[in-house]
Amino acid sequence: MTVKKTSLRSVNILLIIVIISIILMFIVQFNYIKKETHDALSETIGSLSTSFEKRLQTIDKLYYAFELSIDSILKDNINLMEKAYLEGELSQSYLESLKEGQDYVDLYAIDKNNIVVMSTYEPDLLLDFSSEVEFSSFLDNVRDDGSYFSERVLISNVFNDIKKYVYFSTFDDRYILEASYDMSSFEDFLASDSFGEFSTNIIMNNDYISDLVVYNNYGDDLESNIPIHDNSDAEKVKAFKKALDENIDVIYTVQQNDYEIITKYIPYTIESFDFSDSKYVLELTYSTEPISTSLKEWFIKQSLFVLLLIMVIIVFFVYYNYFLVAPINNMLIAFDEVNSNNFSVRIPAKGNSEIKKASLSFNKMAANIEILLVDVKLNEKKLIKAFDKVETGYFETVRALVNSIDAKDNYTSTHCEHVMKLSIMLGEYLLLSEKELESIRYGSLLHDIGKIGIEDQILNKPGVFTDEEYTKIKEHPQIGYDIVKNINFLSSASNIILSHHERIDGTGYPNGLKGNQTPYLARIIAITDAFDAMTSQRIYKEKIMTVTEAFSELTRCSGTQFDKALVNAFIESYCDKYGDDLNYIANIIENR
Repeated sequence: MTVKKTSLRSVNILLIIVIISIILMFIVQFNYIKKETHDALSETIGSLSTSFEKRLQTIDKLYYAFELSIDSILKDNINLMEKAYLEGELSQSYLESLKEGQDYVDLYAIDKNNIVVMSTYEPDLLLDFSSEVEFSSFLDNVRDDGSYFSERVLISNVFNDIKKYVYFSTFDDRYILEASYDMSSFEDFLASDSFGEFSTNIIMNNDYISDLVVYNNYGDDLESNIPIHDNSDAEKVKAFKKALDENIDVIYTVQQNDYEIITKYIPYTIESFDFSDSKYVLELTYSTEPISTSLKEWFIKQSLFVLLLIMVIIVFFVYYNYFLVAPINNMLIAFDEVNSNNFSVRIPAKGNSEIKKASLSFNKMAANIEILLVDVKLNEKKLIKAFDKVETGYFETVRALVNSIDAKDNYTSTHCEHVMKLSIMLGEYLLLSEKELESIRYGSLLHDIGKIGIEDQILNKPGVFTDEEYTKIKEHPQIGYDIVKNINFLSSASNIILSHHERIDGTGYPNGLKGNQTPYLARIIAITDAFDAMTSQRIYKEKIMTVTEAFSELTRCSGTQFDKALVNAFIESYCDKYGDDLNYIANIIENR
């Protein structure tokens, strides 16, 4: 045999330490960059949020300046509508005549059912607000207050245009008089600084931002007029309401594969003309996907670099081992092999001249010793045959001892032989080792050897045992254990003999072991012993169980008396050996 080249342990350990250090440094560097990048993004978003609020504040002030001039126009229209109502002249035609010459003004009358019954803006005629809980509540407040209310600019409830509305309830609450002004007339002055263009301009100028929506206090998008309730999940609506009600920034995060989509709700209060302020909420949505993509690219590049570095290091260590360390290491390994009586070892004749010369001398010495060992091995085979005969003699002696037990107990004749066959069958099904199968062979054959110490009149007594007699019977595992424990070749079987009457629930004997405290092989014998007892004639029972009945009883007692997994394995192994025809199996049992 030629020894393979191997590096000295210390060299290998050094190589492993170097590689692990490089990998750890790479991981630490990656996590640091990842953290710094995310922190930078959070700081940027925080700065942008402040900038957006200021931008919105600027737009708000611009609108507010125009609204001051518009408010008096709308209030004059409301006063004229109120006067017409008091004089009984309020009608659809009256509103249309009042609107003449006011291109950006529209006039409305809303009845007690919150339906627009008069309107100079035809699409709003017969518009029903009764299903819109928040706006209906607002109209009820206008009726209850009874005073003129001027609202800040809002999105129309139907069409996407920014309007300013004013409201006034008639003295009898029959109508709410409403006037609106279309703010689009100021678009030329506002240019990009308008509510309609606010979101678009922000998104175009900021790579991090994927969406920016401005909602009014009703949850209407100032740009698309789509309520947040229509296109958002429940958690986003909840976050929006929390920002609106508690006047705090609220963040909602959704994980998307390896990146996050983060939505930040920023409340903003605008100054109102009358008794209450209005609120807007900015919905700022940004994604960590650009960061994740950038980190992936960095990770791939650095991984390739680290891999290349590791390969260079490995090549260096392989070269170092092969030409410097390996020759000496091979000699050390060969010496260890010789010390272990392996004289077939050979050292590759590599390295410098001194090492080659020493290797050739060693190989010659080992070859001479190997020749001398050939004769020894021939004699060893003869010894093995002799040992097999002795082992067979051991087994036959044990079998004779067991037969003496069967002769003592008239009703358990061949019981131990049957238990041994069943136990080996199950052991082979469980793929136990040869050593374990040997332990089962002796343990199952000798499991009742302790009955030698039990009086014949108790063993062969018909009927039920008295408590004293049963106590005596329960001594046989301990007696058997004491008999074989000091016999070397039976030492592994002694624990099987001692524990084959233990139970999973801990109520067995002699030691009350519970669950896996009972040796595994003893749990096998417990099942095969019980099965053979149930399907064999015994003096203390009238009827022999069928195989089906015995299987059912084993299953019933699984988990309490027997190991459940082993019971299932026993039934499967039994059917594998004898087939699934239980009537056929029953005949085998009855005629064995």
